Amino acid sequence: MERSGYCPGHPGTGRFYLSPVHNLLDRSRMEPQDAKKEFNRLYRSTTRRIDEVDVPAMRFLMVDGSCEGGNYEDFRTGIEGLFALSQAMKTAIAKTKIGFEYAVMPLECLWWVRGRGDYTPENREEWKWILMVVQPEYVTSALAREVLGAMDRSKVLPGISKVRFGIFAEGLSVQTLHNGARADKWTTLARLKAFIEKKGYQVRGRHHEIYISDPRSISPDKMKMIIRLPIK
Repeated sequence: MERSGYCPGHPGTGRFYLSPVHNLLDRSRMEPQDAKKEFNRLYRSTTRRIDEVDVPAMRFLMVDGSCEGGNYEDFRTGIEGLFALSQAMKTAIAKTKIGFEYAVMPLECLWWVRGRGDYTPENREEWKWILMVVQPEYVTSALAREVLGAMDRSKVLPGISKVRFGIFAEGLSVQTLHNGARADKWTTLARLKAFIEKKGYQVRGRHHEIYISDPRSISPDKMKMIIRLPIK
């Protein structure tokens, strides 16, 4: 995997839980159109502006790792494992929730450096990451284990064994779309930080990227990603 794109956060404290919560995809708390509108605000953005969003607790499949020692293989297999299990979950849910259809969501990643260091292109081998794919409200840790156990073992990819279920809440954040080379994302990040400083906010969490383009197939010069920073 080319170095300019990955094992490419800001130290912080997202909150991880393994207990059930009502999240954005739980339609029992809001009308379907209202939920869809709010969800779209989180997963659609533009280069023309910076948006302030309030990100609720949502359910994810996750894989943890780091770039220590130039380790990029775990990142690659983690992506494959996440998408394979997410697709298997979709198939399982379709069999029990008749009429409920959804698309597998884009890949996301939290980036940070251990301790108080800043996430920069210069300290690449200190980067830590959590790959994530958001899931609908029907997905639980028990269902994830059940689906994984039922998969054909001859077809299980190496990265699947590292996938875990978690619930992540970011709260108040700012975000914008980066459209272009992955290696140029630092310019977009600097723009976000300048906006935060101008508004009197402070960054309080990990650098968050949402890959609108599929990083497995897109040219590194044509990446579309939402860059999000939690604030206080």
